[in-house]
Amino acid sequence: LTGSTEQDIAEVCSKDYHDDERLQEICEKYKEKNRPPKSKTNGLCLVDLNNDGFLDAVVSYDYGYLRFLKNEPSEKSSLNRFISFSVKGDGKSVNSYGIGAIIILYTEIEGIESNQFREVSSYQHTSGKHGCKDDRIIFGLGQWAVPIRVIVRWPNGVQQNWPLSGWTFS
Repeated sequence: LTGSTEQDIAEVCSKDYHDDERLQEICEKYKEKNRPPKSKTNGLCLVDLNNDGFLDAVVSYDYGYLRFLKNEPSEKSSLNRFISFSVKGDGKSVNSYGIGAIIILYTEIEGIESNQFREVSSYQHTSGKHGCKDDRIIFGLGQWAVPIRVIVRWPNGVQQNWPLSGWTFS
């Protein structure tokens, strides 16, 4: 992936004053060499920006603009469905980010039940100048799986069980 384009840098450096020392330095190099200095990838975020169940990417650089990379699924893959959950602890007996929680989704296809399992870990809840990840837990359903119930097992031993049979999925 490449960083900011020459047009990006020219636009930013066309202003006379910059209160950011790093940006001031970049603009001085640009004016001196008449080309932008090489930028470095600074961070990556994986997040489902358009709620289609496929993770997209946001890339940041040491200067310039962010790049948004949309995950374009194939025609066949776009027929697949998904369900996502966000787990939030109470902040007292369980941390508010749900770290350590186990989520089990039970699905059914033509009378055959199966399950998928996810554990919320600390790496899933990271954000900073170098990257981040979507906090939602996404389960793929394929074309035919129907969610029937979800169980959340919290790190403090409490278990919650929700039937999904009354829900409508499109």
